[in-house]
Amino acid sequence: MDLIPNNKLIDLTGKTAIVTGGSLGIGYGISYRLAEAGAQVIIANRNEEEGKKAVSEITEKGFKAQSIKADVSQEEDIKNLVKQTLSAFGSIDILINNAGIYPFSLLSEMTAEMFDKVIATNLRGVFLEEKLLI
Repeated sequence: MDLIPNNKLIDLTGKTAIVTGGSLGIGYGISYRLAEAGAQVIIANRNEEEGKKAVSEITEKGFKAQSIKADVSQEEDIKNLVKQTLSAFGSIDILINNAGIYPFSLLSEMTAEMFDKVIATNLRGVFLEEKLLI
């Protein structure tokens, strides 16, 4: 089955989207499809090189994307993400809270420190993003 190009389904021209964890997997798919629909996409993730690679792949297709290094569990990183996005594009119209982690270990082997990191990224990160955009 062929995918229908997003620009044939929906027009997001002039809209700005932030996709946390947007450089790999589902996040990359979301980033790509938003850009394909005309949105200016900010890919926010902790790994700067992965972000740059994703942006390169998206922009090679003629779409608009930028990468901003941000750890969603850190309030200062989220503030910087919002500030840089507003500076570059003037608005934030779409926010995709996609960033999430889970350690590759059994629960019985997980340390409290590992658990705290998961909670900080998967829950606190969403809270910080929403709080700073309201």
